[in-house]
Amino acid sequence: MRQSETLSAAYFWLKASSLWPFLMPILLIIVLEVTKRINILKNKIFIILLFTPSIIIFLISFLTNQLNNGLVLKYWGWNEVLSTNILLLSLTSIWIISLGIATIIIGYTYYRKSIGMEKVQILYILTGLTVVLILSLITELILPVFSINFPELTYTSASLGLIFISYGVANYRLPSLTPTIAANEIVANISNFMVITDCSKHINYINPVGLKLLGYNENEIIGSDLNIIIPLDGVIGSKEPYNQNIEDFETLLKLKNGFSIPILLSKSFISKKSNIMGILYVGTDISERKAIENKKRAVTKQTIKRQNVLLELYKEAFSILETTLKHLTETVSKTLNIDRVSLWFFNEDKSILNCSDLYKLNNNIHEKESNWNAKDYPIYI
Repeated sequence: MRQSETLSAAYFWLKASSLWPFLMPILLIIVLEVTKRINILKNKIFIILLFTPSIIIFLISFLTNQLNNGLVLKYWGWNEVLSTNILLLSLTSIWIISLGIATIIIGYTYYRKSIGMEKVQILYILTGLTVVLILSLITELILPVFSINFPELTYTSASLGLIFISYGVANYRLPSLTPTIAANEIVANISNFMVITDCSKHINYINPVGLKLLGYNENEIIGSDLNIIIPLDGVIGSKEPYNQNIEDFETLLKLKNGFSIPILLSKSFISKKSNIMGILYVGTDISERKAIENKKRAVTKQTIKRQNVLLELYKEAFSILETTLKHLTETVSKTLNIDRVSLWFFNEDKSILNCSDLYKLNNNIHEKESNWNAKDYPIYI
């Protein structure tokens, strides 16, 4: 309109811009949608009351000159001349400003209690609304009151505001929670590692936990044979029943660094309409659990062995003292896994400490050490 070469062309664009009353109701609907006030939008009476004034204003603007008295050429281009019908102009302004303020209040209230993407999205929408409202009020109402000759920026500000609003809605849109989205989040954040292969056991997907455990990057492992990380033997090997699900069996997981760790693995088939599409493996690292089990097993084994030693010593015939002592040092050494075990006896006045037997586990031999004079070792004896 501003750059039109003739009055008739400018007048055509002026009438085309008669759609402006629908801008604020549509922005209000966007904000109600984003702020999850769906129940209000489902109310047909509310929608009718919201758009009826806009339809009336549109028809008056398009069919009559009640809201403007034509155009005048200014230094910035064609400019709309406001109507002298103060009542109609006032009602129109009050309606549009009220919608704008209500929209901003609803948006700001939601902004204060929202977090994450929701907060960013509503911030963009609020910025766009504020730009439209402030620039429009300044150039359409405030400056004319002070007789300042300046172009109205309602349409320009509306364009700028809609850029902010569109960007916020498009780039920070909040999709509805669907089973697919929920499944993707569960798979990405599950504490177990997960591997999906095709029917030929080529890896199609490994979740982040699995990649971290294995030490691979995604591009290093996708498309590879399952045998790279899980050995093809035992229950998951090439001899397994193809269409059989298997639950919770122990096997090994081969890491990128060459080490293997024990895992508890389950296997199930991914099917659609009875057609097998792939295989799902879900596993848990049981290294810590196995270490605890092995430690308990070793302690139990050692305890049983010690108990047996005590029983054997209890049965020992003490008539042959030297044989008994040798048996005692050797048994204690092997049972407790001690390199050197020796037996010492004081003489009657406790002046000398005599070594009766010394057993060396590494050499499996019995020896005798030198006797100790008690007075030479006052700290120890």
